[in-house]
Amino acid sequence: MAPDFRVKDIAGETFHFEVENAKYPYLLVFWSMFCEPCRLQLAIVQNLYEKYGDAGLRVAAVGLDGEPMKNVVAGFARQEGYTFQVLIDELDARELFKIADPYGVSGMPSTFLIGRGGRIALGRVGLVKGEELEKSLQSVLKP
Repeated sequence: MAPDFRVKDIAGETFHFEVENAKYPYLLVFWSMFCEPCRLQLAIVQNLYEKYGDAGLRVAAVGLDGEPMKNVVAGFARQEGYTFQVLIDELDARELFKIADPYGVSGMPSTFLIGRGGRIALGRVGLVKGEELEKSLQSVLKP
């Protein structure tokens, strides 16, 4: 099951995963602006979001560049034309990432496809081809 979390997006709005995931399947992508494969993954994800957003797919790109880089990440997301939600992972009191550590992220990009209600349908480290993601999406987009 996917761990729940609450963080702010690049606009400063609070995002509560469990509440959103109760309504929609999610594609979570952990990334950094300084990671070239991450940029390629986000381009693939943007295309899938444009294709399947009306079918209920939601995307949250979780930036691991840190709160001090929030404005730079926001500018990058605008420049690249991302229309999905961009979140900024935060450190907790123990200096662990609030999202990436509970998900066991060990490299970037890391991609998780999560069905409504929190069941993880796909979890991959590294670049995931669009065809593989699209095939996996079929199972979580069914009502």
